[in-house]
Amino acid sequence: MRQVNIMMRIFVLLAIAIGFSQCSSTKKEKSTSEAPAFNLEEAQNLMTTNCFACHGPAEPGKRIAPPMANVRMHYLEGDISREDFVKHVSTFVTQPAVEKSKMPGAIEKFNLMPAMGFSEEMISKIALAIYETPEDSPIWNRFPSAHEDQDQTPLEKGRQMALSTKTQLGKNLMGAIKSKGTLGAVKFCNVRALPLTDSMATVHNAAITRVSDKPRNSGNQANQTELKHIETFKQMVATGMEMKPIMEEANGKVDFYMPILTNNMCLQCHGAPEEQILPTTIARLDSLYPGDKARGYGENEVRGIWSIHWEEETAP
Repeated sequence: MRQVNIMMRIFVLLAIAIGFSQCSSTKKEKSTSEAPAFNLEEAQNLMTTNCFACHGPAEPGKRIAPPMANVRMHYLEGDISREDFVKHVSTFVTQPAVEKSKMPGAIEKFNLMPAMGFSEEMISKIALAIYETPEDSPIWNRFPSAHEDQDQTPLEKGRQMALSTKTQLGKNLMGAIKSKGTLGAVKFCNVRALPLTDSMATVHNAAITRVSDKPRNSGNQANQTELKHIETFKQMVATGMEMKPIMEEANGKVDFYMPILTNNMCLQCHGAPEEQILPTTIARLDSLYPGDKARGYGENEVRGIWSIHWEEETAP
């Protein structure tokens, strides 16, 4: 009888062990099957579409950010693992800060980039594209053209329109600052910003504007719909939510809105008077914009939004 009991206990223990083993195996298989597959070509397209507007090829002296190949080189220093590389890049891009960067020289030269509002998944894919793409790949010299959007989703297309227009404005603004300082930037914005934005709207065949609840130029006053979206983006910043563009589609028409966030460079003209904005700049702003409301901002605040509208092409 005692031998029977012992045999029964051994049988039960074996059954439990086998059960746990099968459960563990099932969990592993499930985890593996649910893990999203990484597609390098897809990730590279995300990188070039969303990052190369600022980090792509540019003429010497006209860069507004370090080229992505240089970013890769700095973040790959040492024997860094794939996981740690993605972690370092994601941590910085999610919430840029000087102490998180491995490129202090680039920040000194180009200023700290603003938070872009990309999703965690998107940032991870872009980081993997940077890591996995070889140093000698021709992709580092690729710059997406304005017409390279045939296969993009409306969300990707809107983001590309905003980023490419921002790039054109940024290149010219940096040139004005380097040649004539902050006063040169004020003059550029007053004379050249609107025509450049209009030219990019023509290139993209869309209506592209920058609007704000506190405009410098009264022509950039946001309408009621845009004011509502500005408040939504402000709430996202205040609560630490992921900054996603807002898109509305109806009857073949697309309305796209993306936040414009302040960085250190912006505060030279949009920061606190007498602190970030110099008296000479204040005098120039007062003369050019008597009703100026675009002052008193801090870093990483919503200064306005890109408001972009276009009609989707329909197949014949």
